[in-house]
Amino acid sequence: MRQQFLLVRKGLNGMVKISIIIPVYNVSEYLRRCLDSCIYQTLEEIEIIVVNDCSPDENDTEIMKEYENNYPQKIRCFWHDENKGSGGARNTAIKAAKGDYILCVDSDDYIDLQMCEKMYEVASESDADMVVCDFYEMKYGIAEYKNYTAIDTEHISEWFPALWIRLVKKRIIIENGLFLPENCFAQDVFSILWHFASKVIKKVSIPFVYYIDRPGSAIHTETIKYFNDILISIKSIACSRYYSKMKKEKKQLCSYIAMKFLINKLNNLINETPDVFSDAMKKTSEIIKLYNIDLTNRIFYKSENSQEIAAALKFFLTIYNDESTNKSYLLYLLNQSSLGKKIQDLYNSFNGRSITLWGAGVRGKKYAMIMNQLGFKFEVTDKNESLFGQEIVPNITVVPWYKLIDQTDIVLVTVRGGFEEVKKNIHANTPSIKVIDIEDYIKAGVSAND
Repeated sequence: MRQQFLLVRKGLNGMVKISIIIPVYNVSEYLRRCLDSCIYQTLEEIEIIVVNDCSPDENDTEIMKEYENNYPQKIRCFWHDENKGSGGARNTAIKAAKGDYILCVDSDDYIDLQMCEKMYEVASESDADMVVCDFYEMKYGIAEYKNYTAIDTEHISEWFPALWIRLVKKRIIIENGLFLPENCFAQDVFSILWHFASKVIKKVSIPFVYYIDRPGSAIHTETIKYFNDILISIKSIACSRYYSKMKKEKKQLCSYIAMKFLINKLNNLINETPDVFSDAMKKTSEIIKLYNIDLTNRIFYKSENSQEIAAALKFFLTIYNDESTNKSYLLYLLNQSSLGKKIQDLYNSFNGRSITLWGAGVRGKKYAMIMNQLGFKFEVTDKNESLFGQEIVPNITVVPWYKLIDQTDIVLVTVRGGFEEVKKNIHANTPSIKVIDIEDYIKAGVSAND
């Protein structure tokens, strides 16, 4: 990886055009790659501010000291005495920054060597307050091009909440008091205020950032904590001095983005207990009241997705105190994604034939909950014998497959990547049974008769 950075580095002289800020916490496996991608930027007039937020990984500290010693004209390092979260680490760097512009880089990501040069060229040509770019999402070694970084209100439904695709003037943050929420790891949605505070925004349709979707990152760990951190950020938006001075229309746009982001994250709580999800619903309803959201406003109806979000919000306001938490979750899914209608259509195509749902994991539970709520008759099985006898949804337990073979006409497979194996095993003994990949049906509309 480091070979691609073998460029001649020149010392920093004169003004600092861009301050790159990097919070560090348990990222030693990725930190060198990130720092190298910043050090060898083709734009010379940059500084790199690295803030260690009390990382327990001693290798983080060693790497920071090594790079600070080797590149004293480029890198400045800071160490927190107490953990403040990535928002607090970024605030420390912003206050210390000498650059005209701020560029946030996550320590497990890396950036194109020309990012600073190209982004600054666009910024300086138009005296832009903010410049945004596209990015690659790196997952299992595969790069997927992402370009949904809308910059105008006409395409606000495509707005993507990420600090690390934005080059922003430091004075926008300082003069408006738009420092990031501290003691939480989910501040990206707060960047909507940086967006609205910027009068001139430009877009560079080039993927300059390599965003690493890794299992151990904050977004994938401690799901409940991450959701609560998002709540902190969203509340910080509504309670900020800048938000209080915004015009009504911009406030409504802010509320739309905040709620869209929050509702999407509610899906991550599917593995948690009903009580946990019910609590999240209540907290979401409190946010709705905090923002005083007008669900009849046209902004919620500019796209199909917007309509679904508005429907979900209306639902939250009416049921968040409902004791039937399982029902609450199902109705939320039906309102948000129209998933229930697709499953209903599939069920209707069976014409009374008997159904077994194969898979009692996360996806199996999701589909079982929806089918149970819709009043379908079905059985559930799984190859994991430890699940036999467990109640997956009210009044439905996991049954061994050998007990269901003779009474099953159709098998709906919910196991990701397991369809072909399940189909092969079933057809080895009972080729007459119809086997359907339910995920394929939902995505492509494959029917039971195909």
